[in-house]
Amino acid sequence: MSERPDPYAILGVSPDATPSTIRKAYHERARASHPDLIGDSGLAMMRSLNLAWDTLRDPVRRAAYDTSRRLAGPGGRTQPRRPAWTGAAG
Repeated sequence: MSERPDPYAILGVSPDATPSTIRKAYHERARASHPDLIGDSGLAMMRSLNLAWDTLRDPVRRAAYDTSRRLAGPGGRTQPRRPAWTGAAG
């Protein structure tokens, strides 16, 4: 199973970035790596940028992604859900 790249890292913004900051970062990086400007070497980067932008520009998709990040532990693996209190005497 391939691990999905972090859209925040691709765009170079923090997870608490505002929508306008995310938009600005996308446009700056897209201008710098657009295939029309730098040729075919920019195709892979533009695909990554577009996927990251598509995830973070929509508030619903961004919230879903952020939730999945919180549920994922180290290495991107989902941690089993455990109750905060099990009722066992300590």
